[in-house]
Amino acid sequence: MLLPYANIIFDHERASALETIHGYLDEVGIAYCGRYGDWGYLWTDESFKSGENAAQKALQQLAGRKRRVPDSDKSLARENCLVSKQLSPNAIS
Repeated sequence: MLLPYANIIFDHERASALETIHGYLDEVGIAYCGRYGDWGYLWTDESFKSGENAAQKALQQLAGRKRRVPDSDKSLARENCLVSKQLSPNAIS
C-alpha cells in the first residue's frame, strides 16, 4: 500500500533509523531538510533555517567538486541568513 502523506512517528527505533538514513544520504551527497528530511516536528522558522543549511551544504559540496563558490553566492547566503535572523531572532543558529 502506498501512502501519499505520512506523519512523523517517534518510536524507539527512530534515533537509529535516522542515523542510518542520514548517514547514507550524507555519504551519497544528498542534502535533506525540513520536516520530512530531518524527520522531526519543526516550526516554520526552523524549517526555513533547515533549508538554508541544506542549501549551504549543497553549495559547499559543489565548490569542493567543481569550482570555488563565487563571492556573490556567499554574500547572498549571508544576506539570507541575516534576514532569517531578523525575522526570527530566537531561531537556533
